[in-house]
Amino acid sequence: MKMEILMANNFEKENPGLIDALAEITSWNSFAASLVEQYNKRKTLSEKQTFAAVAMLAKIKQKQSDRKSNMISLDVSKILAVLDKENAPTRIYKGQEIYKRYPKIRVGDFVFSKAKPNSVNAGAVYIKQLGEYIGKVTGGYYLPVGNVSKDTVAEIQEICKNPMESAVAYGRRTGSCAVCARELTVKESIDRGIGPICADKLGII
Repeated sequence: MKMEILMANNFEKENPGLIDALAEITSWNSFAASLVEQYNKRKTLSEKQTFAAVAMLAKIKQKQSDRKSNMISLDVSKILAVLDKENAPTRIYKGQEIYKRYPKIRVGDFVFSKAKPNSVNAGAVYIKQLGEYIGKVTGGYYLPVGNVSKDTVAEIQEICKNPMESAVAYGRRTGSCAVCARELTVKESIDRGIGPICADKLGII
């Protein structure tokens, strides 16, 4: 027992905070979990394991730093308000409210959708451009994926200021419903930019 305590103290002295840092990511990093498990059994890690752990943590830290530097402040509260309305119960079946699975709103080349409530990104808003995923908005910040231009970011920011106005303009311009993308054939719907069913869900009618 004394030997184990001595080994643990020596390891901690030579590698301060390493095990604690690994323990913080065991829920999603299997390698870190295996290292912590081995440390708990042996009270030390081999030289190769220690080197690998330090390298991995450094890489994770760098990725987090890069990601933070790419974060763009973005208020999507109005987008979420539209998506929440669009996901209102569509019908009642056997006493239960049935919801649309994937509420979304289309504006120009962009599609905004809400992450599933049981996903790791619950509460986030996903953004696609021309069918390609270009990032998500979570915690008030847009995290772009890939080479998203400044013009694209500016366009997204403008849409988020007034999504319904932008959506209606898109529907009028294309003749397709800004919510479900179906073709609009009735003049009233074309002028509104949104079909009657979707407009009713959003409280426009």
